[in-house]
Amino acid sequence: MAKTASERQAAYRARPDQYRLSLYINGEARAALTALARHRGCSQREVIESLIVAEKNALVSAMDIDDLARFYEQVTR
Repeated sequence: MAKTASERQAAYRARPDQYRLSLYINGEARAALTALARHRGCSQREVIESLIVAEKNALVSAMDIDDLARFYEQVTR
């Protein structure tokens, strides 16, 4: 039997490792996001996720062990 809309929504919200992000961006950023997604052939969500993770990786690659500890301490609070 097919799931109801509320059942599908509940399953969507219950997915582990998925978080909702709601924000406003300016027109230039929106145009860039749209162009990047179209160019890469992926969703805007995938573009945002890859940019965030790439920036984090670039940042932590230059950190020493003490900076890393402080960085991840702030993230896990």
